[in-house]
Amino acid sequence: METTRRNFGTLLVDRCSVDEGFTIMFLCVGPEDSGKTLLLRQLQNLTKPPIKAGQVQEPMSLTTAHTTGVDLITLTPKDLYPLFIRELGGCMFPIWKNYYRGVTKVIYVVNANNLTQVGGATLLLMDLLAHPHLRGVQVAVVFNKTEAPLLRNCNEIMNIMRFDDLKQFASQTIVNFEVSAFAGKGIRPLLKWILPPPPPEPEVH
Repeated sequence: METTRRNFGTLLVDRCSVDEGFTIMFLCVGPEDSGKTLLLRQLQNLTKPPIKAGQVQEPMSLTTAHTTGVDLITLTPKDLYPLFIRELGGCMFPIWKNYYRGVTKVIYVVNANNLTQVGGATLLLMDLLAHPHLRGVQVAVVFNKTEAPLLRNCNEIMNIMRFDDLKQFASQTIVNFEVSAFAGKGIRPLLKWILPPPPPEPEVH
């Protein structure tokens, strides 16, 4: 596979010669300590090729550090071109907008176990939804860290965020997921949303 990458800070879509296809760029953002890095690691783990006979699969590390810059994660689903997900640290929210152009889907991660973060997370989400470069894209709001007992369930958190109003007035198609990146729960439905739909079956004449 021949890959062309030019300055990840400015080039928003990296094109690859994979069966004359090209990679699609997604964006993963959210407040600090929402669990973005581990979530992406779980997604990447689900798309790894199966291990060959005689190989030993190393366990996935659950240890992460705060993302203070830009990380690029590549998903390699079977029979599909690579999918790039760019993760931006929560501390970088003033310049998130610099990375919006060319994005097709956004994964917005919220720490469901931190009620003090919900208000700020809502404001950041509203700012993101209002940006013209993201008009009409698909957005997944991912409520993470549900492995611990929640002070409020996710439906109550969505009420606090006025989630129904956001969906009604936003130009984007917004869906939500409840996951635990730490426990690996709820990851497959999110991966299904990320992956492109299968091609239609050919008509039989």
